[in-house]
Amino acid sequence: MPFIPPSSNAPQEYTFSPNAIFNRIRIGIKARNNGNHSGELNLHHVQLTPPAPTSDADGGNSAFEVCEGNITLSVNNPSSSYEYKWYQNNVLLSGGSSGQLALNLLSGTFTYQVTALRTGCPTTAESPRHTITVTSKPKPFTPIIALTN
Repeated sequence: MPFIPPSSNAPQEYTFSPNAIFNRIRIGIKARNNGNHSGELNLHHVQLTPPAPTSDADGGNSAFEVCEGNITLSVNNPSSSYEYKWYQNNVLLSGGSSGQLALNLLSGTFTYQVTALRTGCPTTAESPRHTITVTSKPKPFTPIIALTN
């Protein structure tokens, strides 16, 4: 898969998504001017970061409204290969393989983040965070019924 950089001296980045499992990469480098200079870089350790999870409770969106009380946020299609961590204000609230976070909300607006981490690989980086904003509305008051003659 050849990469042809633009005609500038700015740093270049090349991103690819492999279609198969791999454990090493070979990068060939050739000088730009006359092509007489070349070299190779062999990477024998590649760290993969899982993709950011999406939430199930909001249909994959990042904001929704609920009535105050008990709710559960869930990862969409959780995998047993991942552990999921839930954060609020960069503080870890919960972690585990279920991908769920049970909450008892008062009225207000709350922001949560969820990440994925490969199970059994503590040195693997966490995925990017998926942010969910929950606006919790007060429950309606029970009306008082008065009987008069």
